[in-house]
Amino acid sequence: MSGQRILLVDDDRSARVTLSIALRSEGFAIEIVESGEEALRRIREGAYGWVISDVNMPGMNGVELVQRIREIRPDLPIILISAYRSEEELKDLEVQGFLEKPIDIRKLYHILRGEPLPPEETFEPRVDRITEGLWLDRRPRGRDEVIRFHDASEREAFTRRTYDFYELLEKKVEERTRELLEKQRSLEEAYFELRKTKLFLENLIDASPNCVISTDTEGRILSFNRTAERVFGYGRDQAVGMEVWRLSPASARARREAVH
Repeated sequence: MSGQRILLVDDDRSARVTLSIALRSEGFAIEIVESGEEALRRIREGAYGWVISDVNMPGMNGVELVQRIREIRPDLPIILISAYRSEEELKDLEVQGFLEKPIDIRKLYHILRGEPLPPEETFEPRVDRITEGLWLDRRPRGRDEVIRFHDASEREAFTRRTYDFYELLEKKVEERTRELLEKQRSLEEAYFELRKTKLFLENLIDASPNCVISTDTEGRILSFNRTAERVFGYGRDQAVGMEVWRLSPASARARREAVH
């Protein structure tokens, strides 16, 4: 299942890069686009095993995209993701999965692999009354351990601290994603500079009036310039991969053939 191509559709660059990194780390082949229109064009041109799409996008949103896909690929599995819509609101759509943001990435892996979904875990917040720290615990807990608020103001203060925590977490994720994108951009720029340098050197070597031949550690030819082609009488395609010691100038070969 992980060998199938997945088309990831999201107008939020940080979201699609972060999710694509997570999916690629599990062996999934990912292509990313930023609009429903571009996704539809890709689907018409290529074969995909899955489509993962955000719901709220400018232009063609995720709901419209599902409807358009069903017109041309009724069998294509689709997963929708949204921070603002519920599964109940989208229940009439023909999709194979729906995930609310923030995404439960383990649940997404299970859906893509066709595995049974793990049982839902109940998380109940607890407050340390001394430090006012907030943590989550997966252990079953009794009624006396669940938070109780004395009044509306205490509930509001707790809610505010919780939102502050999630905002801080989102900010940290966004900052780290931005750093990773900047590093990716720098690596891409370095790659293109190296590629330009490589092409320049290859053209320089090819135009040299001298024979220029490179080999690997076992003496097999890796490159063969035009002068070498004229001197040895071998085309580049013939020479590459040949053991270098087998080379002899074309004139020497002609004399040898004349004698025999």
